[in-house]
Amino acid sequence: MKTFVESVDNFVKASPWLSLEDDIAVTSLYHMAEELDAELTAPILSAFGLTYRSLAKKAPVAKEASELGKLLQR
Repeated sequence: MKTFVESVDNFVKASPWLSLEDDIAVTSLYHMAEELDAELTAPILSAFGLTYRSLAKKAPVAKEASELGKLLQR
């Protein structure tokens, strides 16, 4: 079974768009992952999810996806 820390490692490795200004959020994500690996609690899991989604939203949109979006908006 994969741990939360391993999942954060994989996310960071697969996220070249993350920059130095994201360090605080990434560090927070790692600390929450450590807490969740030790004990799964709803408040930490919720904060982890919010932090993860805020970082994931920074991913650049693929050109094909944006073209599809334009077609769907018509």
